[in-house]
Amino acid sequence: MEPMNRKLWIALGITVALGFCYVVFNTEWLKPDPIQIQAQVREVSARASLERRTPTPKVVFDESKLPKDPAEREKAIKELRAAARRERTSSEAASGTPMATGKFEGVYPVVFALDGEYKLTAIRVIEDTPSQPGGAPLIVWQVDTTSNSVPTKALIYGRTPRGMKLKDERNKPAKLLPGTTYRLEVKAGRYEGRTTFQTKETVPAEVQ
Repeated sequence: MEPMNRKLWIALGITVALGFCYVVFNTEWLKPDPIQIQAQVREVSARASLERRTPTPKVVFDESKLPKDPAEREKAIKELRAAARRERTSSEAASGTPMATGKFEGVYPVVFALDGEYKLTAIRVIEDTPSQPGGAPLIVWQVDTTSNSVPTKALIYGRTPRGMKLKDERNKPAKLLPGTTYRLEVKAGRYEGRTTFQTKETVPAEVQ
């Protein structure tokens, strides 16, 4: 090959390589479509949500140990039912259910629907706007995968998906503040997605 032709082919190869690098790093042509996320505030009471997730335990009364007096009998039954509810709430707290651990105390829970099933590798929720001007956004929840996460198409704030764990076990999910804008960021390999959301203050249930 003549020197002139060799230089021409080298120049052409460099041009093609630079063009390819430009396409990869500066255009959307080879990037996967972003994960589409829809945030939904579940405007239900914490009590109602817990009752739907955990069947109401059946309280069995020992009739022989109940008072004979009708008023005292009714009072004893109410106390037994209250004790059963407390036990159920303690069980929820031990299992890490967001409602019982305070992540949604005073605010409605937030659910995120993904546009398909993904094996997530990272989840992060941060303040969309830093609390202090010039400061870094506050991270309120952050988890990553331990090995292989279970494919999922929905998330609940503060509830760690199967196959994932908290980025730092010392930093538990923070309680969301009503009216504050947060940003959810998720990754699943090369796929990424993000969305902003707010929660709302719960409306007290009517006193029965």
